[in-house]
Amino acid sequence: DTKPSTTAINEWNRTKLFGRAYRDSVLDPMLDAWFYLDGGVTVDAIEAFVKRCQTAVDSFYAAFAQGK
Repeated sequence: DTKPSTTAINEWNRTKLFGRAYRDSVLDPMLDAWFYLDGGVTVDAIEAFVKRCQTAVDSFYAAFAQGK
């Protein structure tokens, strides 16, 4: 039930290229990612995005699951 500090969230955003971290209205950590569809999309692009998302989610969970 420990919520991440603003400092921890800001550190994530400062050091990670993929995925924007923030705290929701009850201070739970959240992770945003954007997938741009401008100009169309390929299966390869979708697969690469999903892989980046999984890596980001794994790292995010490791960073914030313990309320860091």
